[in-house]
Amino acid sequence: MPSLSIVSSSGSPSLDIRSLNGNEDRRKAFAVFRQALLGIGDFGRTNPETETRFLAEGQSLGGFEGDILRGVVNGYDSSITLPGGRHVRHLAVTHVGVSPDATRRGIARQLIVEQLRRARAEGYVVAGLRASETGIYGRYGYGIASWSVRHELDLTHAQLVAATPREELRIVDARDSFPLFRQIADSDLTPRATTLSRWDGWWAMQEFRTAHGTTPHHAVVFGSEGNERGYLRFHIESSDNWFTSSQRTVIVDDLIAHDDEAWRGLIGHLFTQD
Repeated sequence: MPSLSIVSSSGSPSLDIRSLNGNEDRRKAFAVFRQALLGIGDFGRTNPETETRFLAEGQSLGGFEGDILRGVVNGYDSSITLPGGRHVRHLAVTHVGVSPDATRRGIARQLIVEQLRRARAEGYVVAGLRASETGIYGRYGYGIASWSVRHELDLTHAQLVAATPREELRIVDARDSFPLFRQIADSDLTPRATTLSRWDGWWAMQEFRTAHGTTPHHAVVFGSEGNERGYLRFHIESSDNWFTSSQRTVIVDDLIAHDDEAWRGLIGHLFTQD
């Protein structure tokens, strides 16, 4: 795809938008994104193989002023499940960021609009993202696709209504079992509507976070060996007094369940923790 020059009202080129295809260019783009968000570390210094794998399948666009990279946007080829089981192409948008010394100049707008233009030309049906600033993206055509809700349950005063099917539960190593997790995720014959397909870079980041997390990670699978129908990955929330606190929390990282029984078994495993 050729580069695109956006021309300012004065008639001079203001932003040159280019596809970033080489590994080094992708690393520079990711560095701009990290700087824009401030809270993401440079894991490429300690684990360059993971960063390369994470960025390899991305479709990065960079906005340049001369030779200076001012802003970036990225997207991954995915699919989304429709009601009835049909899949359509989905662009998983991510890494939207502008260098802190170049904000409020319309750079992100130009990049996002160009990304959507290219996505449509390439046959994508829908683009989606998880917005950190929800008020920004509506102007580009993004709408609310899902809602979140928070429930708090005191397990010392609660019990499950239905018995938990525990005979098919198996605790596995959270760090070493990613080939099994991928196999289970990919073998779901009837994924629910809005399920997104997962690319290799997504899995690479999950493996990295699990291996380098500051708190213990745990995992359990449901189903007999060779016929697993779900899994649950979770870690404990950091706490200075985990062993004595009455308010201990675990955070679910990923939950896949192919049927109701698997879902009840995996959720029930959480609720029966002491």
